[in-house]
Amino acid sequence: MGTDYSAHVMHKDDVDRNLHAEMGFYEGWGTVWAQLAALVEQRA
Repeated sequence: MGTDYSAHVMHKDDVDRNLHAEMGFYEGWGTVWAQLAALVEQRA
């Protein structure tokens, strides 16, 4: 059992995409999902 999640992000141009990547966009969302999963597992 589990949940699949898929997100699609669209940027207006390569500059914005690169800026978000440099700011840690992907790592940040990975952290968010790990924290959410830990919270859900804790309450199960």
